[in-house]
Amino acid sequence: MSTFKIAGSLKGLSVIILAWAVTGLAAEGVFRLNGDRTTEDPQGLYTQFINGSYKHRPMMDLRAHYASGPFSIHTDEFGFRCDAERKYGLHRDNEVDFLFIGDSQGFGNGVDFEDTIPGHMAALAADRGLRVANSSVGGHGLGNQLELVDWLQTEQRIKVRHYVLLLTPLRISACDSFARVSVGPDGRLYDKPKSSLQRALIWVKSHVVAYTRLRDAARTLHIGTSSTAASSVFAFYDDRVDKAQAVDKLASCLNVFHNYALKNDASLSIVYVPSTLELDFDALRQAAKVQGLSLNPDLPFTLCDQAATKLGVTMINLRPALEEIQARGGRLHLEGDFHYDAETSRACAELLWKDTLQSIEGLTSAKLQ
Repeated sequence: MSTFKIAGSLKGLSVIILAWAVTGLAAEGVFRLNGDRTTEDPQGLYTQFINGSYKHRPMMDLRAHYASGPFSIHTDEFGFRCDAERKYGLHRDNEVDFLFIGDSQGFGNGVDFEDTIPGHMAALAADRGLRVANSSVGGHGLGNQLELVDWLQTEQRIKVRHYVLLLTPLRISACDSFARVSVGPDGRLYDKPKSSLQRALIWVKSHVVAYTRLRDAARTLHIGTSSTAASSVFAFYDDRVDKAQAVDKLASCLNVFHNYALKNDASLSIVYVPSTLELDFDALRQAAKVQGLSLNPDLPFTLCDQAATKLGVTMINLRPALEEIQARGGRLHLEGDFHYDAETSRACAELLWKDTLQSIEGLTSAKLQ
């Protein structure tokens, strides 16, 4: 290739790059003038915990803006999620009547505290003079949550009367998992040290609104989030699993919480929290069929039910709440995200409240004595 052709090619490439840069800057300016903000995990939310685990930092007031829209995150003095006024936050002189234990579904990814399952329960319980706290942390395994609960009671001296263990299909399938991550100086979670390029990409995701808008548009169109692309969830519903062995494994994991509750003079409820995929299972079933797999949408519930029965522990199924919403044409989950939306969380909390009335009456009587 001649020098003139090389120069011409470089000049053409420079023009293209310059055009992209100008267009990108213009788009960035328009988005910011419209009040758009960047998204991803809110900076500063996490702090390192024991054994390589992590928890929420205490007394945080953050804003996040995921594909489904903006929401707020507030934590109390223990790092548990609560409302902005901390009316439902936990204080050192409090006792907890209901402590929610869970992962991102219990935390309430994508919605304000008031629109989460524990948030709705906190409002309902307050009318009875009862207190709800929420230890749920996104990505936590049962082992992580047990350490956090034990820290709350052993080191912080907070009395808990009743544990509400939220079990999603993921937690049922991987009940013995323990999440170990590094918390960076920015309060975000990292699986390992990042290269310069990776840090640069993280910076772009955290600071460039145009990137956020393009990513959210893709998620809204279900690119990369549709059930047909969710092959990682096949294992949750794979009907080839040895069910007896799976029940034994889950019962063993749950028995740790059961024994812990008994040791601390508390009671335990196990709550099955279904994936919204179970209510529209055909796409997932067809995607699995291509790989020669047979999926059973009832498998996680069945394992949960049998494990709870084996331990003699109360088990509450939230699927009827989702079925009722689906029957009237509701959406069930956030736009571009399979976490529960506000309506689904409220319906689940109301069902959970109704099914725990007997326990609530017992707790109320105990507090009045």
